[in-house]
Amino acid sequence: PSIVYSKTKCFQKKGIWRRLFVRKKRNSRTKENNFFVLSFFISLLIIICFAFFLYLNLQLVESNFNLREKEKELSRFKSETEKLEIQVGGIFSIQEIRERSKELDLVKAEDIRYIEADKKESLSLENR
Repeated sequence: PSIVYSKTKCFQKKGIWRRLFVRKKRNSRTKENNFFVLSFFISLLIIICFAFFLYLNLQLVESNFNLREKEKELSRFKSETEKLEIQVGGIFSIQEIRERSKELDLVKAEDIRYIEADKKESLSLENR
């Protein structure tokens, strides 16, 4: 009789060695797949973070640009306000009033008289 040698008694069933070998390959494949999936998600996370960083940078640049526009508008309003204040000051200046009175042919009052009102007669309703 021919003798078949096996490594141990528990591996005497047909195909046990094959199952162990395939299982080891499957484990190495799942480790490779897990590494691939993990690296893919990490890469995707880095790309999303970079895109978010670019978005925030663009928002910052846009708000800075809007701020500069508002500062230019504010300085324009300030200069316009100063011009208007100068015009108002010029309108109410004494020289301007004298020129207007000459244009309207107004004469300077020479004989000024004041009327004194009696203190007994008043228009208020309190004393009546």
